[in-house]
Amino acid sequence: MSHYKLRYTPMLIILLFFLTIGCEQSSNEMSLESTEQSVQQPSDTSPDQVDKMIKQEPLSVSQQPIKQSPTTQVVYTANIQLTVTNFERSKRELEKRFPAYQGYLVNSSENHSTEAISGHLTIRIPHQHFQSFLTDIQKMSGTQRPNIHVTGTDVTEEMVDLKSRLNGKEAMEKRLLNLMNQADKTSDLLSISKQLDMTQSEIEQIKGRIQYLTNQVDYATFHISIHQPKNALNTDTALNKQLHEALASGWVNFKSAIASSLIFMVKLLPWFITISLLGLITYLFIRYLRKSK
Repeated sequence: MSHYKLRYTPMLIILLFFLTIGCEQSSNEMSLESTEQSVQQPSDTSPDQVDKMIKQEPLSVSQQPIKQSPTTQVVYTANIQLTVTNFERSKRELEKRFPAYQGYLVNSSENHSTEAISGHLTIRIPHQHFQSFLTDIQKMSGTQRPNIHVTGTDVTEEMVDLKSRLNGKEAMEKRLLNLMNQADKTSDLLSISKQLDMTQSEIEQIKGRIQYLTNQVDYATFHISIHQPKNALNTDTALNKQLHEALASGWVNFKSAIASSLIFMVKLLPWFITISLLGLITYLFIRYLRKSK
C-alpha cells in the first residue's frame, strides 16, 4: 500500500502544478480583455454631460482665487448748500478753486427768477484732496455758514466679491476654450460656444462694475447748490435804483438851477441897463461941472 502511494504522489504534484498555471493564465486573459474593452469603448457625451463636466471640474491650484487683505475702499459724496449775497461772484470764485485740486466739472445749471437766483454744480475731486477742498469751500467770501452733508459708502466687500467672481469666470473661460479645442461633435461645440458667450459677457459686466467703483473711489463727488435769496436780490436792486434816482435827480436839479439863474439874470437885465444909464449920465454931468469951473 505504501508502495502504491509513493508511486502516484509525484504524478499528483505535477497535475496540481499545471492546473495552477492554467488558472492564472485564464485570469490574466480575462482581466486584459476587460481592460481593452474599457479603453476601446467609444465616448458618447451629450451636451448636458458637457455642462456637468464643466461645472464639476475643480479649479487647479493656480486658478483658485488668491485671498488678499484688501485696503478699505470708500466712495465719498458731499452735498453742500451755499447761501450767498452775489450769485455770479460766488460761482466764478468756486469755478476758480476746484482746478487747483485737480478736479473737474461734471455739470452746471442756473435758474433766474424775480424772487431769487439759484444754481447747481457737480464737481469731482481726487479723494486725497476731499477734506482740503471741503474746508476751502467754507472759506468763500460773501457766504453764510454752509449746510454740509457728507456720506461715505464702503465698497471694499463688493470689490473683493467682484474680483473673486472675475477670477472664477476667467478660469471658466479657459476651461471652455480647452473643451472647445477637444470637442469633435457639433452638438458639443454648440453647447460649449453658448456657455463661452455667456461667460465672456459676464466677465465684461464684472470688469465694467469694477472700473466704475474704482473711479468712484478715486474721485469724490461734490453736489454744490448756490442760492441768492430774495432779500439779497432786493438789496442790490434797491441800491442800484437809489443810485440811478439820485443821479437823475441831481441832473434835473442842476438843469433847474441853471434855468433859474438865467431867468433871474433876464429879470434883472432892465434894471441893470437903467442903473448903468443913470450912472453914465451922472458921471458925464459931474465931469461937465468940473470943466466949467
